[in-house]
Amino acid sequence: MPVIKAICGDISYTTYPLYLGIKKIDKIIARENLLLFKDIVSKHHIPFGLIAGTLLGAIREHDFIEHDEDVDLFLFEEDKQHFFSILHLLMNVGFRIARYDRRGLLSIMRGGEYIDLYFFATFERNIRICSGWCVPERFLKETVLISFQGSDFMIPKDFISFLEYEYGENWKTPIPYTDFKISVWKMKFFVIKEKVKDVLPDWIYFYLVHKNEARMIKSYRQRIEQYLD
Repeated sequence: MPVIKAICGDISYTTYPLYLGIKKIDKIIARENLLLFKDIVSKHHIPFGLIAGTLLGAIREHDFIEHDEDVDLFLFEEDKQHFFSILHLLMNVGFRIARYDRRGLLSIMRGGEYIDLYFFATFERNIRICSGWCVPERFLKETVLISFQGSDFMIPKDFISFLEYEYGENWKTPIPYTDFKISVWKMKFFVIKEKVKDVLPDWIYFYLVHKNEARMIKSYRQRIEQYLD
């Protein structure tokens, strides 16, 4: 059984394989999960905000995107241990850990719907990184509140620039990224892949992900400069 090493003690969990195209989002349960998450995390003064597809939906559709499959939130690496210390409170209301990427991504699930939590760490000057995803720090630090799903959430103050940075100038045009038709052999592959990753020692794990992460960082470098302060 995989374990998250936390200051508050080891946190054991059972991996639930997640992959692109696993399912369409259930908006009712996703909303319930998001509001539950906010109620608990906000009481402990851990900042977080909407990002990726959830932010895109909040701005463009004023709702979750029909062809999305999860909720995406950003947090900060410096708050991760604090978050781990209250994780049991989320588990008490039905959440469970579905996966943990040692580079900063934690996914929690409840009622068949999952939330991706991106803990962004300082990378280079004015840049934050999580699992190879590079974001100008100003998008995460300079925020405003937006009304979404019956509550207020932080989003980048310059959300237009963020959406252009992440999705291109055509971000206003819905583009489904999957048809949710995954073959049996692909599903089995993802299951095996996650189980293998869970048991790898850190030095092997980080060695194996380095090449893919370097490729991601290179692609972000090609467009990130114009969005920095």
